[in-house]
Order: sequence, then structure tokens, then C-alpha cells
Amino acid sequence: FGFGGAFLHLLNHAVLKGSLFLCAGSVFKSTGLLNMDLLGGLLKRMPWTGTVFTFSSLSISGLPPFNGFLGEFLIYMAAVSGIANGSGALFAMSLASVIVLALVGGFAAGAFTKAVGGVFLGEPRSREAADAHEVSCSMKWATGALFLLSILLTAAAPRLIECALPVQFSGEGGEIPAECVFVLRRVGVFSLILVGLCAGLLVLRFRLFPQGRCSRVSPTWDCGYRYPSARMEYTGTAFMQPVTEFFAGILRPQTAVQEPEGDFPDKASYEERIEDDGLRFLWQPVFRNFALLA
Repeated sequence: FGFGGAFLHLLNHAVLKGSLFLCAGSVFKSTGLLNMDLLGGLLKRMPWTGTVFTFSSLSISGLPPFNGFLGEFLIYMAAVSGIANGSGALFAMSLASVIVLALVGGFAAGAFTKAVGGVFLGEPRSREAADAHEVSCSMKWATGALFLLSILLTAAAPRLIECALPVQFSGEGGEIPAECVFVLRRVGVFSLILVGLCAGLLVLRFRLFPQGRCSRVSPTWDCGYRYPSARMEYTGTAFMQPVTEFFAGILRPQTAVQEPEGDFPDKASYEERIEDDGLRFLWQPVFRNFALLA
């Protein structure tokens, strides 16, 4: 189960990360920006890119019913089996695997919620974001092809495991691949049924409320703000601020705050800067020394 889950995870991340990186390239091509806090509202302007990015984000976070869930499901089953039946080092590693998987899944969901919300939802926070438009057909085909491949992996996962596990085990433990395929096939069928149900509801929604139908636009209850601006909405930085504060001892954020004063303040500012310790302590020395050696 562990080997099968790892094998599926490798394939899933290959197509999903490829799709996500190409979507980020589409955003950069259209806006010239990669700063999330200056974007926003791109789903209305780049519906294809925004939709592919959103669904790829859900899948790579390991959420059902997408293909990213299948690999994690098998790894969870292996870890839970190790906790139930193992002892000593096997029990400890299995328990650690469950904890790490849960933490990584939670952080991934938070990170991609930040990315989708800060870049594609809300209103544009810069002129570049407001003037954005969908990219060319060739760029849309590239992201769409990888996303379609991720859907096909959901259906083909049992067959891939059936082919891969006997090779990994070199003919040993023939019952394990069969049991793994059986479990994966049931989960895969459930995932495909759920995907089909969601697609059917989406089609029904467009048939009931087709585009071009007359609609009336009126302000909602807005706490006294007649004309809300994009400056009032959450940015990616604001969304992750509680997490940043919780891990302040590790991240060591540098902040500069000018608090508002008086009943009608005209000046207030908040600036935060976080250095990437992985970049500073690992990659910069590696590349600097390599450059000196070269």
C-alpha cells in the first residue's frame, strides 16, 4: 500500500504541479505580476486559467474526489496498518507518517486557499489585474491537457497499480497488489461518480440560469459602506497572518507599523517582510560556492 501510494503520488504531482506552474505562467503573461497582493479578481477575466488552477489546487491538496486523494489514501492505509499491527520502529514511523501527512495536507490546503482567493477571487487590486485577459489557445490547451490527464489518472489508477506493484516487489507478495487494486478500484469508482455528479449539477445550473438572462444588480447589506473598494478585501498576506504569527519564532517576521491616530486618521501603514531561511541558509551558499568553484 505504501509503495503503491508513493507511485501514484509521483504521477499525480507530475501532472498537477505542471498544470499549476503553467497557470502561474499564464497569470504572469497576462498581468506581468506575480505578487498575490497586487492581483485579485482574475477568475472573471481569466475563467479558463482560474478554473484549472482551482481544481488542480483541490487535487494536489489531497482532497477527494480528485486523483491527488488516491495516492494519499493508500499511504494513510499503510500507516494506519502499521499503527494497528506494528511495534517498535514500525509503529513509531507509521504514527509519524500519519501526523506528517495530516500537517502537510492542512498546510497545502491553506496555501492553495490563499493562492486561489488572493489571485482569482475578489476584485483586482492593481491596474494590471483589472486589465488582465485570457491567454492564447495554445497556453490554455497546455494547462487543460495536464488537468485532463489528472482526471484520467483517477480512472486509470487501479490499472497503473496493478502493473507497477509486481515490478516493485519482483514477484513477491502477489496478494498485496491484488488487495491494493481492489481497494483503489472502489475508491476510484466513488471519486468518478462524485465528479460526474458535480459536472451534472454544473450543467443543470447553466441550463436553469443561462448567461444573458436578465438580472438585477443591487447593493447588499454592507455595514454602512456604500461603495466598498478592493482595499477592504483580504489579500494573500492577510489570509496567512494568523499562521505567520503562530510560527513567528521560526519565520521571524520584520514588521513596521504606523497605527491610525484620532477619530478620522489620514495615515496608517503596515509593512511585513519575511526572509526565506531555506534560501538564505541553504540554496544561496550552495550556489555561491558552486559559482566560486566554476
